[in-house]
Amino acid sequence: MAVPKDHGLTITVFICVSLFSILLLWIFMPPTINFEEEDMEIRVMLPDEAIYTVEEILAQAEENVLRLEEEEDAEENSEAGEENAPGEEMKSEIEE
Repeated sequence: MAVPKDHGLTITVFICVSLFSILLLWIFMPPTINFEEEDMEIRVMLPDEAIYTVEEILAQAEENVLRLEEEEDAEENSEAGEENAPGEEMKSEIEE
């Protein structure tokens, strides 16, 4: 294989051909998203609005976590109550 004498020119031609082929492919590719058919609502939020909405979302998430923890504790207490009932009978028999 012959080694080109002007390496800079070889690299430049290679890059130009690559970019040209990429642009041709990009131009003739069909669009993947048709924005004309979709109704997109674009709204600019001020930083204060964004902070307020994030705080609301975090407050809702915190309420949900607390509710789930209370339900889990209630389930554990009901299961613990069922498990302790036979044990209490055994303790009263041992004490007698």
